[in-house]
Formats: sequence, structure tokens, C-alpha cells
Amino acid sequence: MSGHATREQAHKKRRAEERTADADAAFEDRSPEAQARRRDLPLVRPAGETDWCRTYLPQYFDRRFAPFHGRMARAVGKAGLPTFVAAFRGAGKSALLALARPLRCILRGECPYVLFGSQVQKLAAYNMEFIRVELDRNARIRCDYGAVSTGGPHDAWSVELAEEVPRPGPFVRCRLEAFGIGMSPRGRRFQQWRPWEFVGDDLECAELARNPDREQQLWDWLMDEVVPALEPDRFRFTVLGTMFGPGCMMERAASLARECDEAGAPLARVFRQPAVTDGRSVWPDRFTDAALARVRRMIGLRNWLRNYALVAEDPSRPFQASWLGEYDPSAVDRARLDVVCFLDPAVSRSAQGCPRARRRRGRPRDRPPLRAGRVD
Repeated sequence: MSGHATREQAHKKRRAEERTADADAAFEDRSPEAQARRRDLPLVRPAGETDWCRTYLPQYFDRRFAPFHGRMARAVGKAGLPTFVAAFRGAGKSALLALARPLRCILRGECPYVLFGSQVQKLAAYNMEFIRVELDRNARIRCDYGAVSTGGPHDAWSVELAEEVPRPGPFVRCRLEAFGIGMSPRGRRFQQWRPWEFVGDDLECAELARNPDREQQLWDWLMDEVVPALEPDRFRFTVLGTMFGPGCMMERAASLARECDEAGAPLARVFRQPAVTDGRSVWPDRFTDAALARVRRMIGLRNWLRNYALVAEDPSRPFQASWLGEYDPSAVDRARLDVVCFLDPAVSRSAQGCPRARRRRGRPRDRPPLRAGRVD
């Protein structure tokens, strides 16, 4: 990672610490009943209702949640089901699912061992640091969850919770480790536990997505190295991302989600949230319709489709992979099947056209197909 990226990350970490300090006015009501009520709040509530995120992390969540935030939070966390979340740029998926949710799970004693994954280990460790800042510095958390201690280097550290605080889960210690693509987590243990939860964020970039071999390496790493290393049947697997084009990670995840095991259960889940539904912004408190329309004109259709509409196809290409389909010949009356158009896309700059190209056009069923030696 470049020196510029490292300085930028250090700046963001300092800003996170400053925001945490700004929000650290502890609660006035510190009675055990009030503390229990706050700890039991749901992670997310729309329409301005009190929730866990805005109670303990107001510095990150200063706008009302939209209905899709609740659906997005409920989509993850099912045991044994790899879940991929594709949401538009600026939807808050990292703050909600890579910071608030794992932080709350740790404080509730629901997870003993978490792996964070990213393109490189340093970036994964940087993402983990935001959780550590809150555990070390957030007075609201310390008010309701007691003394919390962390220890260890930036890429592998542990949390110890106050044992006297009631919590729904049984774990008072949790281990967090950072991994980059290609690093094997196999054989990892914390006490008697294998990794319980995996959170993947910033796994793809435009450069990686342009290389099919690197995309395959990323997918193989997730399926061949990460998933088998997790606690069997009980693991939670959450990967965040967006669309980077045909063959990207989210496209592969969608294909896996269409497959089922012998009991009929899907092999994966994909949650997809574009920025606009029925022509209107899904989060008007942050993105007005006019602002999104301006962004679309500014960045162009191709970038809009991938970053905000979450469509992998490139509309500038003359041929789209989604046009291809399959059918079962035994289920079709081939006598009624017409070839509407077939074009061999051989290309030639010759004034006479390409002699290898052939075309087939619509025809009556009782006549042979029309053919041409070349296309001019």
C-alpha cells in the first residue's frame, strides 16, 4: 500500500477518535434498568426511532435510517450461509455491517473470534481499528458495558469484557485478526474456537476486476481458504461490495445463490440495494432525487449502472452477455423455432467486407435459411 494511502488512513483514524470524543457525553440515566434498555435496543430502526447505532455511535449515524437499512441488517448473520451485500456507493454498508454490527456482537458476547478480510492485510487491520477506537474511547459504551480492555498488535488483537455485565451471549473474550487476499486462515484457533465470523470489505477494486485471473483468485480464496477455516455450521460470513463488471465477485455470488443443497436450501445469499427504486431515491435524507440525477449525468451511464444501479453489464458494448440464454431442446417444438437473426461477428477493414462472416435472417419455417458470403 502506498505511503499516501497510509497517511490518509492515519488521518481517518484520528478523525474517528475526535468524533468519538465529541460524542462521549455519557448518559444521564445510569440506572441498571436504563442501561439494560439501551443495551437491548435493535441495531437499526427507521424513521428516527431510537436504536443501538444512534445511541452508542451517533458520530457515524447522524441521519435517519431508510427502510432498506433494516432489511440490509436483517439479511446478514444467518449461521452457515455466506451472505454478500451489494449496496450503492454511500449507502452506509461499511459503517453498519463492518463496524456497528460486529462491535455490538462482541459487546453482547455473541462471538469469540472474528476475521476481517480485505485486499491486503494492512487495509483489513485498518478497518478493524475503528472497532478498537470505540472499545477503547467510547464513554457511552463503557457506561453501559463496563470496563472493556483490548490488547495486541494492530493486525491481531483481543477484547476482554466486564464479566459482571449481563449479556445474551456466553463469550467474555473475543479475538480479531486481519487477513489479506491469499493469506490462509486455516488452522487458526482462539481458545477452543475456530473463527466464528468473517467480515470482508474492500476486497475488490477496479484494477482487480479488470483481471479475470485475479477475480478467480479472490473467489477461490473466499471459497477454498476462508469458508473451510470457519466454525462449521455456526459461522457467520458477510462480504460487502458493489458491482465491478461481468465476472466480478458479486456476479459470482449471485450464481452461487441460485444453487441449492440436497435439502433445497440456497448455498449463498445476495442482498442487492440500488440507489433508486421506481425512479425515487431510497435514502432521501442523504441523497435527494436531484442530487442523484446530477451524479448520473456527471459520471456517465456505465459508472452509474455499476456504482448506483448495481448492474454489471457495460452498455457501451455492442454485445451483452445477458442476451445469451439456454433452453432444453426436448422441451421445445423445433418445427416452431425460428432463427430470427444470427450474425457471425467476424471483422474486416477490407472494402469488400469479411469473406468469413455469415449472416442468417428471419425466414419462413418451410424455406432454407438465407445466407450471405460476407457482410459489408
